[in-house]
Amino acid sequence: MEILLRVKGLYRITMETEAEPNATIEKIKWHNRRDEAYGLLCLSISRNLLFHLDGLASPYEVWEKLEYIFGNKN
Repeated sequence: MEILLRVKGLYRITMETEAEPNATIEKIKWHNRRDEAYGLLCLSISRNLLFHLDGLASPYEVWEKLEYIFGNKN
């Protein structure tokens, strides 16, 4: 998933390392990319598992939740 986000140029926005710009036009583009990242993450998991993402509003929250559920387990 990380590779797909990087290929699409959405990884930094997902990890919240790309700050929201001040200019109106750039802010609109930033929000659209954020929505794209959110959608890509949600569409990449099974419909049966989407209930885990209820109430999450940002791609970072989705990423953290997926990492918690499916991350490496010892």
